[in-house]
Amino acid sequence: MGSFWIWWCLAILINSSLCLAQNRHFYKWEVEYMYWSPDCIEGVVMAINGQFPGPTIRARAGDKVHIELTNKLHTEGVVIHWHGISQKGTPWADGTASISQCVINPGETFVYRFQLDKAGTYFYHGHYGMQRSAGLYGSLIVDVAKGEKEPFHYDGEFNLLVE
Repeated sequence: MGSFWIWWCLAILINSSLCLAQNRHFYKWEVEYMYWSPDCIEGVVMAINGQFPGPTIRARAGDKVHIELTNKLHTEGVVIHWHGISQKGTPWADGTASISQCVINPGETFVYRFQLDKAGTYFYHGHYGMQRSAGLYGSLIVDVAKGEKEPFHYDGEFNLLVE
């Protein structure tokens, strides 16, 4: 009888940890220079994991995001600002250089952890020097929380980033 309760408790523990893991999104990013020709003239841009613009983050309202960012730029610091995301309880993850966060120096790693509080289409960008215009940006799409309905009907979506 005792082993039954041990197995039962173990099953509950594993099941609850799997449920908790479903609303967490983990990313490992490396910010680096890359040659690219977005305007038909080759030049240096900033990329995340070799991608320009950066990868799209897609999650649901209430989900937690965990981004481990390593700066491989060699010549300058980097921070990422998450436009429109309320940093309630995590002001150090806001990504405003020298205000709420120190820059991530070359070779250093910083972990952004925050919770997405409301549905919407947002974007993130480098918030140090001219990094946004150098291509350090991407989309952050937050769908409605699981079990909730969209407030309006729509047939589809198209995400367009314009610089």
